[in-house]
Amino acid sequence: MTMSTGELTKAYLVNLETGERIQCLFNPNEYSISKTNSWKEKSTKNSNVPRLEFTGGGPTQLKLDLFFDTYESGGSARDYVRKIVSLTQISQSGSGDPEPPRCMFSWGANFEFEAVITNLSARFTLFQPDGTPVRAVVSLTLKECKDPQVQKRQNPTSQGAAGHKVWVVRPGDTINGIAATEYGDSTIWRVIADANDLDNPMDLHPGQILVLEPLVN
Repeated sequence: MTMSTGELTKAYLVNLETGERIQCLFNPNEYSISKTNSWKEKSTKNSNVPRLEFTGGGPTQLKLDLFFDTYESGGSARDYVRKIVSLTQISQSGSGDPEPPRCMFSWGANFEFEAVITNLSARFTLFQPDGTPVRAVVSLTLKECKDPQVQKRQNPTSQGAAGHKVWVVRPGDTINGIAATEYGDSTIWRVIADANDLDNPMDLHPGQILVLEPLVN
């Protein structure tokens, strides 16, 4: 496989509640996707095969391993693992029942997976003489929590105060494009900039969380 000579796009996880972005030191070597659907059998007298009735779709699951190595750069691999573990811990900051935050795994312009972490295990495989772990492998199972066919891009995760929305910046997003999608007018991008105290509104990065306030008539 021929690799591009351009800058390597790094995969990352983002906490959709806090906006914290966890960049992978190394991209995954592979990942797997699985999905289940539920079908109910309905017997018929004149057929040897029962008729199948679709009763619902199950969430897509993503499984991958993330590799962390701080031997050369210094520091502890445990610090990176701790950030990912925080995505499985109950948050008290939301307005609903306490639950772990939703997150998004993103890699490049064409793969974004909004999900919750249902399983996590970490293996530490290399240590400094003082016991500091400098190499770790984190195995993750993420379960899809948003149907991309139903949840339109202009109506992303809604959190926070009533009437407000949250926009997760994706590769290629611009502030005037977001304004056009959300408010129907690209020229009122300053509403977004002011609501989020953006020093440079034209410099957005993937995974950034923007609050979208309702327009005041």
